Amino acid sequence: PNLCAEVHNAWQKGDIASMAKCRDTLGPLHEAMFVESSPAPVKYAVSQLGFCSDFVRQPLLPATDACRQIVDNAMNYAGIQPQAEAA
Repeated sequence: PNLCAEVHNAWQKGDIASMAKCRDTLGPLHEAMFVESSPAPVKYAVSQLGFCSDFVRQPLLPATDACRQIVDNAMNYAGIQPQAEAA
């Protein structure tokens, strides 16, 4: 949420350079959320933060290992670190 707020605040102030930096930091994470059918990547990311499990009901499938790696990399790029005791 902090980076999203920074994007909007910078835009409102007309600070295009700061807005672009935040946008570019969040870009890979935004793309990662849609690399597989939603909500699997989102549930996985939120589970890494310790807020819930990554369980999804049928007919949806959980995020694949490849998707999880993409999400992990994007979270790391954005500076979002998983909880040590992630669900």
